[in-house]
Amino acid sequence: MTPVRPIPRAEPFAAPYWEALRRHEFLLPRSTQTGEFFLPIRAIAPGPFEWAAARPNGTIVSYSWVHLQPSDGYAEELPYVLAVVALDDGPQLMTNIVDASEDQVRIGRRVRLVFEERAEGWVVAQFTPIEPTEDR
Repeated sequence: MTPVRPIPRAEPFAAPYWEALRRHEFLLPRSTQTGEFFLPIRAIAPGPFEWAAARPNGTIVSYSWVHLQPSDGYAEELPYVLAVVALDDGPQLMTNIVDASEDQVRIGRRVRLVFEERAEGWVVAQFTPIEPTEDR
């Protein structure tokens, strides 16, 4: 568990997402009309949707190494990587890249989901680089 990291400010409409993460499952909203996954998770969905299992891999499309302390909670966590990951199922997710060296983080790098446990029972989706042999 990483108790010094902030916990999410979850809205009730996103409860299935957060509950799934606590079970170490990765569920995202998916249109029942088109079958497409969508993000952000929002109160007003683009038509009828369901919560469905999403594939746990993606590709880094943008990133930044954060070296300055944005709040007291991150003082011991610097530097860290804030990234946008294009999930294999389509949507893009803003996340952190964890357990990675500078040479492992680059645009186009394949990543996989890891579950980061935080204070008060929260679990957050993060991503870590994978080797081509691990990419399934």
